[in-house]
Amino acid sequence: MLLDSGADPARVIIGHCDAHLHDDEALDLDYYEALLSLGVCLEFDLFGWEELAPDALRAQRIATLCAAGHTGRLLISTDTCRRSQLHECGGRGFDYLFTSVIPGLSAAGVSQTHIDTMTRATPALLLAIR
Repeated sequence: MLLDSGADPARVIIGHCDAHLHDDEALDLDYYEALLSLGVCLEFDLFGWEELAPDALRAQRIATLCAAGHTGRLLISTDTCRRSQLHECGGRGFDYLFTSVIPGLSAAGVSQTHIDTMTRATPALLLAIR
C-alpha cells in the first residue's frame, strides 16, 4: 500500500521481521528476499524477545543476509518499550544491543563493518531529512 501510494521504497522500513522465525532458514529467506526485492529495508528489532525466537537464530539470519549483500538494507534494535525491560526493574535494559546483540552478531560471523552499517550508516541515511 505504501509503495502504491508513491512512497520511496528505499525509505520504507519493515519492522518486526524477526517476530516468527522458522527452523527452516529457507522459509525465512524467501520472506526476506520477497521484501528486499521491493527495495525496502528490513528491521530485526525483537532481539531480547527470546520467547518469540532465540537471539542466536536472529543473528544467523542477519549473517546470511549480510553474506548475500543486503547489509545496507538491514537495521537492528531491541524494541525495549516497557518499564519492566529496564535494568532497574530486572530487565535487559537499553544497552542490550551493545552488551548482547552485537557480540552475538560477531559470534555469528557478521563483520564489524557490517555491524557499523546496520547501526550507524543505514539509520543515518534513512533518518536524514531530504
